[in-house]
Amino acid sequence: MMKKFGIFGVVALIATLLFLVTRMTGVEHMQQEQGDTAQEKIPASYVVSADRRIYKIDLESSQIIATSEPIEGIGRPTSIDIDRQNGRLYIGSDRGRGQREFTPLLVVDVNEDRFSVLERFTIDPLTDSADDSTVSTPQVHAVYGLMLSPDGKELYLGYGGPGHKLTVVLDSFTGAIIREIDLPMFGASVYTFSPDGRKIAEMWPAGSAVIEQDGTEARREWGAGVAVGDLLTGKWISKTALEDGRGLRAPWESTSEPFVYFRDSNRVMEVFDRDTGTVLSRVDLSKLTGLQLEHKATTIGDTGLVALPMTGSAQKGYIVIFDIDSQEIASKIEVGQRPSNIALADS
Repeated sequence: MMKKFGIFGVVALIATLLFLVTRMTGVEHMQQEQGDTAQEKIPASYVVSADRRIYKIDLESSQIIATSEPIEGIGRPTSIDIDRQNGRLYIGSDRGRGQREFTPLLVVDVNEDRFSVLERFTIDPLTDSADDSTVSTPQVHAVYGLMLSPDGKELYLGYGGPGHKLTVVLDSFTGAIIREIDLPMFGASVYTFSPDGRKIAEMWPAGSAVIEQDGTEARREWGAGVAVGDLLTGKWISKTALEDGRGLRAPWESTSEPFVYFRDSNRVMEVFDRDTGTVLSRVDLSKLTGLQLEHKATTIGDTGLVALPMTGSAQKGYIVIFDIDSQEIASKIEVGQRPSNIALADS
């Protein structure tokens, strides 16, 4: 019996050692995965400039990691967004200086940095020319705002073509107009989709502005608020005034990230605590950077960083990374002239 017990004891000891080794290896692997995840907190991003190039930027290292050749049809880029699942970058444009022709909306394949054009959409259909000749020409007008729905199927445009409502909704793959709605989505406010893509929330802090009417100037004041609109009907569902600016978030959001807002023609950036409405910081960007904000800023997840597309002397373009906590510039990346907003390659 003693001999048998000894053999079984050895077997049990070996099994225990194997279990401990496996457990330690698993813990090391898990720690490595967690470390990799931490390193990926700041995703890569895309930006498009008036030189008609797409720049892929590693925001972690503040380095440009890929650049396209000039893409025919890009005008002065106004707004971009990305379908991350399919690697489709949507680029809205206005006519550039001295540019005779441009495409209001391009779709570019950015998978594996291919930067190949998939679609060119003019939004409006071909129409007969003014002299009733048989020649047809496209109605080409600027896209000044662009947002892709959460499922990537619909594209919401601020479009300058006459006869259209405030927001034009396209099929993101065919470019066909699905519907038009009178909900603003491209003003000074902050906008966010509901997770199901059926609603949009518009959020704004309290403020004031001088309004000229009938030759006289008057100061208009407003309080903070959140409005929710139905993206199918184009009707407002609710409008809520926020006492002392508390609760600056959409009804479906639980984020505690600071609320970032721009005033005075994008010259001044204000950062608010969403829960208390307290102003955490107020920065004059032109004084801080010596540059001018070109398009809307992008908050980079929960990193406490904001990406600012800015323009300096000689129209040089930069993506300036601003640290909300320290209220300092974390980095400055030179890109092409008059850059668009950035589109994060990962959510």
